[in-house]
Amino acid sequence: MHNKEYFNMRRTIFIIILVVFVAYFNSRSNAFVGDDNYVVVRNSFISSWKNFPSLFTKNYLSDPDTIIFDSYHRTDYGSSEITYRPVVTLSYMVDYALWRLYSPGFHLTSILLHTLNAILLYLFVLTILKNHSLALFSSLFFAVHPINTEAVNYISAREELLVVFFLLSAFMLYVYHKRYDGPKRIICYLGSCFSFCLALFSKEMAITFPILIMLYDFYFEFNASIKEMISKMKYRYLGYIAVAVFYLIVYFFVFSPRLNLDMVYAGGSIHTHLFTSLKILARYVTAFFIPFNISIVPSFYAPVAKTFNYEVLLSAVILALLAIMALRIYRYSKLASFGIMWFFITILPVSNLIIHLVNMFSFRYMYLPAVGLCLALSAGCVSLANAKFIKSRAPNSDKIILIAVTGIFLTGTLPQNLFWKSEYSFGKNQIMYYPGVPEPYQALSKYYFEQGDYGKSIAASKVYLKYFPDSSLSYNDIGVCCLYLGRLDEAVSQFKNAIKFRPNFTDAHYNLGIIYLNKNEFYKAIDCFNRAIALDPNYADAYNNLAVAYLKLGKYKEGRKFLVKTLELCPNHELATGNLKSLEESKEEEKK
Repeated sequence: MHNKEYFNMRRTIFIIILVVFVAYFNSRSNAFVGDDNYVVVRNSFISSWKNFPSLFTKNYLSDPDTIIFDSYHRTDYGSSEITYRPVVTLSYMVDYALWRLYSPGFHLTSILLHTLNAILLYLFVLTILKNHSLALFSSLFFAVHPINTEAVNYISAREELLVVFFLLSAFMLYVYHKRYDGPKRIICYLGSCFSFCLALFSKEMAITFPILIMLYDFYFEFNASIKEMISKMKYRYLGYIAVAVFYLIVYFFVFSPRLNLDMVYAGGSIHTHLFTSLKILARYVTAFFIPFNISIVPSFYAPVAKTFNYEVLLSAVILALLAIMALRIYRYSKLASFGIMWFFITILPVSNLIIHLVNMFSFRYMYLPAVGLCLALSAGCVSLANAKFIKSRAPNSDKIILIAVTGIFLTGTLPQNLFWKSEYSFGKNQIMYYPGVPEPYQALSKYYFEQGDYGKSIAASKVYLKYFPDSSLSYNDIGVCCLYLGRLDEAVSQFKNAIKFRPNFTDAHYNLGIIYLNKNEFYKAIDCFNRAIALDPNYADAYNNLAVAYLKLGKYKEGRKFLVKTLELCPNHELATGNLKSLEESKEEEKK
């Protein structure tokens, strides 16, 4: 590499770092929101390196119900992941070791990963095409595009960042391995396979990588000669196929995902599911090329299309035109055609056409597919800038187009970062864009509770209950608010409703026991705490309050037994330590 080329590369990397900082500097103080509370805040798995060996055991996976209902008090429920993604969890463990629960630290890690991904994209394009402009356009568009804000800002979307990091690394090493001989060739190939393996254990959609490298060879090495590509397949792709097979065995047979993989059709039938999937895919495409009004999509939301209407037709037309464009422009721009095909290949695992995802629609799913569309967009912009009728009138047309498009993207990214500022902004944004969808009210309820505004928290939970009148979690949340407000009878009613719809709701039994303890109904409290302990034998707080109830009844032997049990489970339990100390002191006073 010549000194001038090396200097240009270093300068460009500095520009990429600077642009990413400008795009995301206002997100550094964002809070943990939404699923971050399960994945990070209440996830004791990431808080100790003693759990590192569990990354490779079945104790890693968590039951979805346990995450939602029991993560407030249990510490043995796994990693808060329902599919096997140990690389993601390991990244949280590193973050926790560095920052504890300091949210800006986690956000800094996400921004650094996004920066590295933009740099890798620049180096990837520069490596395969030796075209500085295409590489710069692609990386800057990817760095600041508003469609990537969810993946960068949502801590629980860390898998999106990691899968792109490892896939681009694997791609780079794959390209380099063909340029070397001897040990370097072998090292690069093995390094590429290892990076692919890490990508797979970051997120399932990495399974598309072998198809991507075949597509790359088809476009850039074999000049569309399928025959030549097949003749060399056993030498080039066997390692990646072996890694993919190993992953599938581990994923499905060793660590069976704790979710229902049966196809559940959106709208109730196969054709409504297909119509809905088409609408979602087209929305991803239009959001990329017209990046305005990109919002946080509520959990479990899907724009169900029950009939074949104009929206479904328009969606099908948009996708068909994009596919036709990929085929037609191959002669004129291999990069643009390759980028569009990248989009279709990588979006397939999250398209709901193969497996119905729990969350059918989310813009974070576009983080990997957006790499391809950024390649296509950059190819189009560079071709436009180099067109004779534009170049003759504006010699710096490439810089003008780059600054203009990057600036437009920035105007979308900067305000979108603030959607993740707090649970309040998180919930309000969803309500603004999706009025009538209940899930955001849970975020608002949590926000108001944390602010001590229990009345508004109750109101938000009651809105959610209008849509889901059997939500035991909402009844429990209302009951806790009533407890803080001193409305004990109402709290009892709410906790009983929570138990009615979920008899094994441990926290509801425990909370009901707290109410009875406050009302001096000690035998009822004892019954509730015993039920909570039966559901979770390691519930230290339940043992402590069970001891308190016995002590209030003057049954000091039983009280002492359960205080000791509390401290066996949690040696640093302050309340149990204080209660036991008071009990021992009272006994000493009696002896005197």
